[in-house]
Amino acid sequence: RGEMPARGYVECSATLGAAAAAGWAYLAEGGAHLVLERRDVADDDPNVAGRVLRLRKAKTGTSSSGEDVARDGARDGTLETCSNALTDASLWASHPGFEDANSVEDRSWAFAHHVMRPLLGGRFVDPGAFAPVDREFLRAVADAVEPARPSARRARSGIDLAATRAALVPDANRVDRAFGAERRRGVGAAEDWFSVEIKPKCGFALPGDPKGTSRFAMHQALRVRRGEVRRASAYDPLDLFAGCDETGDTTNPRTRAASESERKSRRALSALADAPRNNLRVARRGRRWPESDSNESLDTRGHESLDAFVQETDRNLDVDVRLGGAARLLDLVDDALRLSGVLAFVSRAQRRDAVGAETAARLWLDLSAHELESRSTATREESPATRGVSATEIETSSFHGDAEAVEKTRRTLRDFVVAAVAKDCSVLVAMRGARDDDAFSDDDDGTFALASTAAEGGTSVRYRCRVSVVDVDLKPIANMPKWLATHREIAENWGSC
Repeated sequence: RGEMPARGYVECSATLGAAAAAGWAYLAEGGAHLVLERRDVADDDPNVAGRVLRLRKAKTGTSSSGEDVARDGARDGTLETCSNALTDASLWASHPGFEDANSVEDRSWAFAHHVMRPLLGGRFVDPGAFAPVDREFLRAVADAVEPARPSARRARSGIDLAATRAALVPDANRVDRAFGAERRRGVGAAEDWFSVEIKPKCGFALPGDPKGTSRFAMHQALRVRRGEVRRASAYDPLDLFAGCDETGDTTNPRTRAASESERKSRRALSALADAPRNNLRVARRGRRWPESDSNESLDTRGHESLDAFVQETDRNLDVDVRLGGAARLLDLVDDALRLSGVLAFVSRAQRRDAVGAETAARLWLDLSAHELESRSTATREESPATRGVSATEIETSSFHGDAEAVEKTRRTLRDFVVAAVAKDCSVLVAMRGARDDDAFSDDDDGTFALASTAAEGGTSVRYRCRVSVVDVDLKPIANMPKWLATHREIAENWGSC
């Protein structure tokens, strides 16, 4: 696959206006962006076909940027004084690839392309590119997708109509990167296709936490105490990441005697299926499970189970390619995760944080104080006492003029942000029935072949698979107060249990 343009701009023939709004449908959203999927359009522009569109959000009634939305509630009284001192621009300015990153969008793309992509691997991360948009396009899209959004989301935010560009990213729910008739060739009653999105969370016990206890489990206890969920999820990220550095058998992992790590990872997937909440999403042949993400406390009690969803979507498929139930789908996902090795890369990124939230917050305060004093020095009138003194000689007392210590602190905080992003990213496994010409080969386009025994008849069924890591946008350093407050609340609640 070729490299994206240096600055991440897609070569669109013109700005996306109102006429280009048709064909986009609501897919998902997070705190800062709303994501639309591209429906099949005859003679579609190849620059947008098969891609998703990420639109910046603004708080309802404001024109705040998506970064502002993501910061909502990120204030801790003890850190308030320096909350605006250290900016993302200054934190990342010295990192290669950020030289011309002068906006929130530029920095987010540079972070995905120059930080997360090399760290996680080019076959897993595609930062996409930018397309220019105008207000008429944004308004038309907003009107079209607003009814599909969860009511709680609609009450808090909407598409930022002041945005001038949007990110076009390859749709990780699709295996193929060829579109139109080529992509749809052979997709019918005889061919299956589905995608599974997992938000794995932190895959190791943090320093200072009880041995063998995940931060996810500790957070679940807090959510139960708050009344946000009725019961704690049985999912444990430590199980999913167990043995993720091991090399899998490239034939069929299900033919081997299951190791302890394999049993743990499969157990983790079953727990996610039992209580998907916002950690598991499945799409198959035009249907999605769970149907709504409006309630993150969702579990399968009183709702359609994954097993029932799989059986329902088996209808109209040839008997040899039916999954038969959730167990076989989860087996395929487990195999794909192991064969791809993606979790080892995610784990490596998560472990970039070497100091923890408490120390990171102290470093953030130090660097913020340094930034404030540097600004004051740069803007004050030159007095006789400072005439002829270079700017590098006027430093904050905490760093005592040590420029190397300042840069080391920046690197430590950047690593903390990288780890925070990796702990909140999603891994997406997309599969379709393999065709004769791609049933066995592993291609340089990032896809690979996977075999599974059918539920009925014992016929070996082969799939074409792609594994992607998504949601790797830059998180603002202004979130530090929120990160510290959450860290303390989780730890204090667990200690009192």
